[in-house]
Amino acid sequence: MRVTSVESTESFTGPPEQPLQVVVVHAEHVPGRPVLLAVEGPGVRSVGENRATAGEDGTVQAEVPVSAERLAPGDRRRITVTVEDAGMGRLLIHCAEFVAADPAGP
Repeated sequence: MRVTSVESTESFTGPPEQPLQVVVVHAEHVPGRPVLLAVEGPGVRSVGENRATAGEDGTVQAEVPVSAERLAPGDRRRITVTVEDAGMGRLLIHCAEFVAADPAGP
């Protein structure tokens, strides 16, 4: 299991009064295995349970909604992405950079 990339996007989900920025995580794992994903850092945390399943080619692409509290657009934070095999108990921790986006758009 390994994380191949982490991207903070300019996409948002959730209600307008509480927009959640989307972080896309790409990983490789055993085909067909479910994983749980979490994102955490100063002022940044994932919301809800985030599950994905590795495809037949072993790739995982997950869109993880995060709350970015008290961050202005363009602010950067070091984040930790945690990927856990939902049944085998294997855990992977990966560090990346998060860039806050403007929920109102460009």
